[in-house]
Amino acid sequence: MQRQLNVLYHLLTQQTEDPEEQPPTAADTPLTIPGGRTYHRSDCLLVLGRADAESAAPARLAALRPCPLCDPPAPEG
Repeated sequence: MQRQLNVLYHLLTQQTEDPEEQPPTAADTPLTIPGGRTYHRSDCLLVLGRADAESAAPARLAALRPCPLCDPPAPEG
């Protein structure tokens, strides 16, 4: 619970960038956590530093929701 509160505090207090200014790049491959229900940007605090975070195939992404915190782009296709 404390880890989740720390993550939320950090997200709420950091300066956000306008997504219109920096479009998603190909290097920002969506990541998933095994057994998770969402996919994330590579810089999302919920996957940052996790050894079990992995790139997901487009077919797998279609079955997942985007992370509400990092708001990754929708999967292509």
